[in-house]
Amino acid sequence: MFSKLEGSSEIGKKEKQNQKEAILINIMKVMNILGLLLTIFGLKYTLPVFDFLFKGKYTTTTCIQAMKLFIIYIYFCGINGITEAYVYGSLTEKQLAYFKRFVSVSTIAFLLGCYFMADYGASGLIIAQIFSMIIRITISFWIISNVLSKDKGAFEMIKESLPRV
Repeated sequence: MFSKLEGSSEIGKKEKQNQKEAILINIMKVMNILGLLLTIFGLKYTLPVFDFLFKGKYTTTTCIQAMKLFIIYIYFCGINGITEAYVYGSLTEKQLAYFKRFVSVSTIAFLLGCYFMADYGASGLIIAQIFSMIIRITISFWIISNVLSKDKGAFEMIKESLPRV
């Protein structure tokens, strides 16, 4: 979607960038609303759902804790997917090679997280994944604010993408 806007020539460069940022912010708003709703209700009702689906078989504390952490991880995966799609659709080949080097840092962070969190079992590995996703999201927002969007900072874009009451 973002690369299609990049290729269209009817609009000026500044207008294209504003359109892409508006699309990113709107998609992030929807993701934040859905992610927060699923996280809030998922954390609250994990035990009853597991009890209903598995008839008490997987209702141990470790299973429930791992599932609660996994719900949070899914939310971060969604945010990461949106921001990386924007980055991949907007960067040139040279900039993309630069971005991929930064993303490899998250792989190293994940491996280190697995090493240090392995004692905590499945929950520790999910925490390592969450940490890796946070690093990838941070890198994406850094690229968006410093390379792609000179007008808006990362914090301003994040603030705009959060749901308002």
